[in-house]
Amino acid sequence: MAVPALVDQKHGRYYQAVKGGRCFYGSNAKTGLAIPIYSAKANALTLWNPSGSNYDLVVLGLWIGWYSTTTAAGSIAYYYHSPAGSGIATAGVFPTATFAAAVNAMPGSGYASRALFSPAVNTTTAEGAFLKDTGFQGGIMAVATALTGWTYFDPVDGGIIVPPDCAIQIMGALAWAGVMNQTIMWEEVPV
Repeated sequence: MAVPALVDQKHGRYYQAVKGGRCFYGSNAKTGLAIPIYSAKANALTLWNPSGSNYDLVVLGLWIGWYSTTTAAGSIAYYYHSPAGSGIATAGVFPTATFAAAVNAMPGSGYASRALFSPAVNTTTAEGAFLKDTGFQGGIMAVATALTGWTYFDPVDGGIIVPPDCAIQIMGALAWAGVMNQTIMWEEVPV
């Protein structure tokens, strides 16, 4: 009878991808951002893979942490736009957007992201299509009674791939009102 081989992981799960400069974080300002309702068409955490990038954006995780203000009940989900184009255009999917540089998961490496990341200020011409729920269902949380310091983590682990000419946004079933710190992590893989 054959004895099964044991496998020992020498490093963390994403070590090789991070060491290779392929992993990035996109976060909103440390003072947080209210998560908009899906129909608002404005100001959502947005990860956009422009057409012609020749890379897939493989989502690895999403973190949402309460910062301030009373929240509303409702779920948080991923919504997508496809086709999303290659840049801001008056008649395009994104008529306005303010981009921020994504942070490489290996700071100081010099690797830059190919993605367009908007942490807060952007508008779309149409609602995004529902992709999947994050699994986080929040309740009404008043500032006076809120448990401070909580963070929700969605371990996507490659379960969402944003191909070229596509964008995803983090939005609520209802306008959350509460101000949240949000971070999304992804790996950039050649197509």
